[in-house]
Amino acid sequence: MQWSRADLATASASSPRSCCCCWSSISTCRRLWLPYKFLADTLVSGYVIAFVLLRPDCAGARFLERPVLVWLGDVSYSFYCYAMSVLLIVSWALLRIVPASIATSDLGATGIVLVSAILCVAISLLFARLSFAFVEKPSITVGRLWSKRIEGGGTGAPAFAKPAMRYAPSKIASGSSAETT
Repeated sequence: MQWSRADLATASASSPRSCCCCWSSISTCRRLWLPYKFLADTLVSGYVIAFVLLRPDCAGARFLERPVLVWLGDVSYSFYCYAMSVLLIVSWALLRIVPASIATSDLGATGIVLVSAILCVAISLLFARLSFAFVEKPSITVGRLWSKRIEGGGTGAPAFAKPAMRYAPSKIASGSSAETT
């Protein structure tokens, strides 16, 4: 199936379904270099996901607004930071505790993997919650105070964070010659 550039432009502007159809016909023609194909796949996928989730009647968007999922989004970076270290420590501890005859059997190895995964998630979520409460939130507060102080809007910033210079408010140039003189 051959598509003209005009067909692709009008089809991609109309809906995600037609955009996906156009993309499938382009990607099957084998004319894209592999890194560009991955980039295009990412952009089309992002477009479709955004189209679905940003609709006001979307149940998926309402599902993502649940407090538990919002909390998971808040602590996700801390969880990511701790998870591998916790997994290594928990796995090492379990392999030290469990006898070798059990650990080398199929059922024993499966049990160790499942217990390691459950303990890793539980311990990492605990560390992530503590890290978010005692590191990230205070850091966000200090960052906002510093930002206000640099912009000149507040005096409540900590004393140890004096800016070296005061920044002028930014202007968006309109292109007129009066601004450049």
